Amino acid sequence: MTMWASSRPLTLMPSVPAMAMLLVLLVHSALAQDTEVEIKVITQVPLVTRGSRVTVDARVNGQGPFTFGIDTGASGAAWVTKALVEKLKLPLADGLVIADGSGLKGHRADGARVEAITLGSLSFNQLTATVLGEGPTQEREGEVYGTLGFELFRDYVVTLDYPAQQLRIATGQLPVPDGKRVLSYRLDRGSAYIPVEIGGVALEASIDSGNMGGVLLPLSLSNKVPLRAPLQRAGRVVSVLHEFDLFRAELDGDLRIGEITISRPTVYFSDLVRAPNVGRGVIRSFAVMFDQPHMRVQFRQPSTEQ
Repeated sequence: MTMWASSRPLTLMPSVPAMAMLLVLLVHSALAQDTEVEIKVITQVPLVTRGSRVTVDARVNGQGPFTFGIDTGASGAAWVTKALVEKLKLPLADGLVIADGSGLKGHRADGARVEAITLGSLSFNQLTATVLGEGPTQEREGEVYGTLGFELFRDYVVTLDYPAQQLRIATGQLPVPDGKRVLSYRLDRGSAYIPVEIGGVALEASIDSGNMGGVLLPLSLSNKVPLRAPLQRAGRVVSVLHEFDLFRAELDGDLRIGEITISRPTVYFSDLVRAPNVGRGVIRSFAVMFDQPHMRVQFRQPSTEQ
């Protein structure tokens, strides 16, 4: 709804019928905001779980396909490996400092200029990708050639449909957030953070398809959320830069994300993260729809996904 401002007081008032018509228009506008604008799929590609990663195949500069991870917890539009840089002779660009979620010091990495990354029939053009990792070799054939980050899809509605094993990219918009079916999110360092409730404690958590586990919490929260037993050591967790101890315990309560409730999940704790993180162990039961232009997200059960 457009509003106008004036430096003078209005001297004309609409007639009663005109005001009634204005009220009808305003009500119609408010109702329209609560409905879903048609989601029109532009392209869709298979979404495949390979080991610890969820992946898609993409063409780069017209060549390929090459296998990329999909990581909604990774900042930036794309990351590429040294193997891809060498294979396609990608020109290097100014680098940047990369870091993980721990808050520890990062390090500088090169950038690479990419003319186009193509998923299905849709191309993302003129990108600068961070160069990180060695990538596939004869000894590491299962490795990916890079990672596609959340920001790559900033102009679209992107759906990670785990049950149907599809990645869909569309136009349109989700309904106005109601805190139940549709949630608002905020961006922090390229990741989407949503309100969650963990054992009755209200928090914000990032939605991280790159986390193969379930709920990962900062170790500092281990004495703030209710647990059914003391922490148990669960091993080590590794980021692109650092390695940390990992602990686990059963939550003495529920995980709530909008209208979704998961009772007494196992939660993990580590100094790897400074904020709660909800990973693939939780979201793999849903088609997760991110409406990036309007910063909304919806978790749809397979039976309700269109």
